[in-house]
Amino acid sequence: MTVYRQRLSALGWFGALLFIAGPAVIGWQLTEVLTFSGYGEPEKVGLFLASLMPALGAVLLLIGREYYDATDQVAKEQDASTAPPNAPRERQVRRY
Repeated sequence: MTVYRQRLSALGWFGALLFIAGPAVIGWQLTEVLTFSGYGEPEKVGLFLASLMPALGAVLLLIGREYYDATDQVAKEQDASTAPPNAPRERQVRRY
């Protein structure tokens, strides 16, 4: 049986950041637009781009997933969990 697991690439982590931080940036941009005092109009392009952040983040989060074969790792975890409690464990030697 082959076991696949997934992890995020750099693109996926960037998408997660955009998805999480997007609403805060939208709120900040919306505050700038709503509290306009008349001494220079705030950029509505910034509000538009900020409103795209969560949607773009979700897409990048889906695109940035990587699948890898974890069959050996799962087999080692199962062997460790089914071994008797007093069974000798493999020694790991650190090499510097």
